[in-house]
Parts: sequence; structure tokens; C-alpha cells
Amino acid sequence: MPDARQKLRDLYRNAKDGRPDVHPSLREHLDLVVEKCESNKAVIAVLLTLMLKKTLSPEQDIRNHQQGLPGGFSGRSLDEKTVTPFLKARNFPAMQSGSGWLTRSLEQKRPYDMNYPGAVSPKNLKQAFLGIVHEVEVNRRPADAVMTYILAGLIEHRNKSSRIKLSRPTNLTINQILALLRDLRTPAWPVPPACPRLRYTPCINVSCRKSAAIKTASWRIWSPIPPPIPGPAGWATYK
Repeated sequence: MPDARQKLRDLYRNAKDGRPDVHPSLREHLDLVVEKCESNKAVIAVLLTLMLKKTLSPEQDIRNHQQGLPGGFSGRSLDEKTVTPFLKARNFPAMQSGSGWLTRSLEQKRPYDMNYPGAVSPKNLKQAFLGIVHEVEVNRRPADAVMTYILAGLIEHRNKSSRIKLSRPTNLTINQILALLRDLRTPAWPVPPACPRLRYTPCINVSCRKSAAIKTASWRIWSPIPPPIPGPAGWATYK
């Protein structure tokens, strides 16, 4: 079976280019799931786990999310080992308990079909959750597109609402800081025609909304040819 962590990383890379086209029967459901990602972290974790399992094992009926169900698999195990750590490392909404299956509404030993009795709330979110699973399992919609759509939505949400204070990262792990730095893209500022070799890089000590980094962060500018002079005298810092 392909490596689950590598598959997640590949789809995450694709998600940075934006939300992919999906079937209209999925789009409204997916938009609602992303909209409710902060208040319903368990749904995000479970959905991504189910979709990941489907991409890795297309023959698996992902509605049977527990090994105790006929032909089932351990969704909780895949979530705890792969999906939730991935979400936490990238500062996405994630279950602090370690798995979306550690909620009464989603842990019931019943298939995730349209008759699933779990009390997922609000009701329209439950319909969206079960509808996505139904579309992928019954109508054969591509699970990787569903995952990419959700991840792209989470990236947008993080960029709009997450306050990132890298100068005082008391609440972030080293892996989270490195992941956020990798995602901080160079702004699309035009290079002056007279200086075609100039390039920009964000300072490390950014303390602002990530989505507003272009507006408020400090940026250093230098020419790689000749090499920059070591020390503060070799830098020009602009606000």
C-alpha cells in the first residue's frame, strides 16, 4: 500500500494551487464542511481519513470505518497515526484528543451510510458529511479531489484567520514553525526594471496575520550577484 503520509503531502502541495473542480453534488457539501472546520474538527479529521483510505485502497468500502464492521478497517488508527498529526503540524483545526473518532457522534459502530444515527450537529453538516461519503463510495467520485478541495479550503481558512507570531512562538512546535515558514510565499512585487537581479525574502521575525504578511511584514532585499556583504550593513530593510 502506498505511503499514507507521502500521499497527504502530495495532495497538500496540490491544494496550494487552489480548490479543484468537483462535481456539483459535492461542492455545496464540501463548502459547508470547510466553513464549519473550527467548530467541527472531528468531521474534518474523519472525512480526510476516509478519503485517504479510499485513495490508498480503492476497493475498501469506507463506510465501514471500524474493524468490527463487516469488511471494515480501523479509521481511528489511520487518523491517530497520520491525519491528525498532519493537521496539527500545519496549524489546521485538529482534534487535541488525537482523533475524530473520539467523539460520541462519530464513534458509533454503524456504517457511515445515509441512515447513520450519530448526532452530528448541525443537521445540515451531518447531511453534508454523509452525502460526501455516499458520493465517493456509491457514485465513485474521486476521493483525491475531495481531499484536495478540503485541504485547499483549510489553507484559505488558516491564511485568513490564523494569527501567527513567529517572533514569540510559545504555542507552536518546531515542526509547525518550519511548515508555516515553508508556506510563506514571496510576494508578487514587481522587480524594478533597472535591477532585474533583485529578489525579496520575508524576515523570520514576522508577527502578523499570515494573509496580511505582504502588507505588514518587513522584507529584506538584496542582489545575489555580487554576494551580499555579511552583517547589518549588507541589508536594506523595507516596511
